[in-house]
Amino acid sequence: MDEDSVERPHALIADENEQRLDQIAGVVSDLGHSVVSRLTEVFQVAAATERDRPDVAVVGLGHEHAHALDLISEIVWQAACPVIVDVDGGDPKFVENAAKRGIFASFKHDGPDQMRGASTSRCAATPSSAAPRARSAGAPGSSKPKES
Repeated sequence: MDEDSVERPHALIADENEQRLDQIAGVVSDLGHSVVSRLTEVFQVAAATERDRPDVAVVGLGHEHAHALDLISEIVWQAACPVIVDVDGGDPKFVENAAKRGIFASFKHDGPDQMRGASTSRCAATPSSAAPRARSAGAPGSSKPKES
């Protein structure tokens, strides 16, 4: 089988800042993933996960911790794939709150070059480690109650 015929894992990336999205996209692509969704807003998550069916998601922690936590919660619920958080310098309380929302892993770094090293050593995820691709409200294994 030639390398071009192998499907690359699909990655959803999310961050409030377009510049950081570019940095994260570069790292994710370098890891061999195909970036299929680039999100800045929570309301974009449902449509993107339905359309693109990501195998893994990477969320960047920007200035708005609440926004990042909302992105994580929605991605965990909608995508049913591992969510990895780039905490960019770290905040132990944020990581604790993100873990409660269901993140798979987190990493911190001091810039784009270190992000690449941290990502390859601790946070590479493959489709085989992902949960089923989609969850519907009230489906077995879902934790969110079905809305009426």
